[in-house]
Amino acid sequence: MNHKVGDIVTIREWDDMAEEFGLDGDRDIIISGPVIYFSKEMRKCCGKTKKIIKRDEKGYTLDDEGWRFSDEMFTDWKGEVDVKNYKDVTLVEYMEKKKEMLRSLGSETGRCDCRICGKCGFSKAINDRRESCTEWEMNHPEEAARIVMEYEPEEVDWNEVPVDTKVLVRNSEEAKWCRRHFAKFEDGKVYVFPFGETSYTSNHDPIGCVYAKLYKEE
Repeated sequence: MNHKVGDIVTIREWDDMAEEFGLDGDRDIIISGPVIYFSKEMRKCCGKTKKIIKRDEKGYTLDDEGWRFSDEMFTDWKGEVDVKNYKDVTLVEYMEKKKEMLRSLGSETGRCDCRICGKCGFSKAINDRRESCTEWEMNHPEEAARIVMEYEPEEVDWNEVPVDTKVLVRNSEEAKWCRRHFAKFEDGKVYVFPFGETSYTSNHDPIGCVYAKLYKEE
């Protein structure tokens, strides 16, 4: 992915994308297989300039737009997404990055956890469901390295997060995530209402947290 949270992008015109990628039977523009597409409903976004407020493995979320976007949909598209070769990644580098990835996805130990399978890139890459994640990882080392090394925790523009949004917070990497409600973002730090309170129920001052991420409904 070529952009980050906070970047300002302009969405390409419909005819420009249709000429490059073509249309499917529903007259939508298919960017890449069945996953990335620019629908007829998104056509009203063409030509608009927006700020990226969220980025994850599914693409980009833009300010005031409910759809997901990809690099191919922006006017600065150069015809390719940055691709790296991970053949020279050491085992130590790989394992440290994998632990970071699994922790970010919700594993408290940094190890594989069946509760986060639906979020993990390994699970999404496996075609043969009889093959375990460990077996797939051993049989496809280069693809596994790509998934792990390119993984980035979800980037959030905390200035755009509404008060009382559900978040997970902790003050050390070893601590368990606690469920709280977002209060404010100030001086580079996320503040939450203590004791699970909200802006409506709290009589306490918001407290700052070292680590914070958005809570994702299962």
